[in-house]
Amino acid sequence: MDYAGLDYRNIRFPVDRPLSEAERAVRYQQKKASNAPPMDFLSVIEFNSNYIDLVDRWYSIKGFNTWFGVLVALGGVFFCVMIVWAFFWAPVTDQRAALWFMMIVLLPIALGLVWGGWWLIRTECGRWTHYPMRLNRKTRQVHFFRQNGTVLTVPWDSLFLTLGKEKCPLAGTTYDLRAHVLDADDETVRESFSLGYPSPLGNAESIDKFWAFLQP
Repeated sequence: MDYAGLDYRNIRFPVDRPLSEAERAVRYQQKKASNAPPMDFLSVIEFNSNYIDLVDRWYSIKGFNTWFGVLVALGGVFFCVMIVWAFFWAPVTDQRAALWFMMIVLLPIALGLVWGGWWLIRTECGRWTHYPMRLNRKTRQVHFFRQNGTVLTVPWDSLFLTLGKEKCPLAGTTYDLRAHVLDADDETVRESFSLGYPSPLGNAESIDKFWAFLQP
C-alpha cells in the first residue's frame, strides 16, 4: 500500500527544499509533446472539452487503513483486558513474576496496538472521501484539493512536473507524476502533489503514457 504524500509525519512529500538534480533529469516539459501512447491510468473522474477531473493517489486503497486499524485496535483491547484480568483476578498465586512481566512489558505493547489502530483509522475516517484535482484546459489552471479542505489554484505552466519515485514496504517501488509548486526563485519547492494514481507496475513507462494523456 502506497500512502506516500499523506499529511502525516515521515510520509509527507518533502517541501521547503531545493529541487534535486534527479528531479531535473526526469522533468516533464509542458510545451514538449510526448511520443508515448496516451493512457488515462484509471485516474479520471470526469472528462470534457473544458477540464479533466482526477482522483488523488490514495483513492484506490481508501478503506484499507480503516478495517485494518479496527482489527489492530480490537486485538490490542483484547490483550489489554486479558492482561489486566490475569494480573488482578486470575486464580494464580505462584506465577507473580510472569504476571508482573505481562503488566510491565506486554501491557504497554498492547496499548501501543490500540494507539496504532486508532492512528490508522484516523488517517481515513472523519476526512474527505477523496481529494480531487481539476485541470482546466480553457484557463490552463490546476485546482488541487488539499487534505485540510482548502484548494490550491496554480497556473499549469508554472508547475514543475517530474517523475516521482517512492519506496513503500508493502507496495515496493512506485512511480507517479509529481507536481511541485516553486517559490519565486524557481528553485525552492513550496508544495508538492501527484496527479492521479501512482504506477502499480513499478516502471516509469506507465507515467509517460499518463503524461501524454494529460497534455493539452
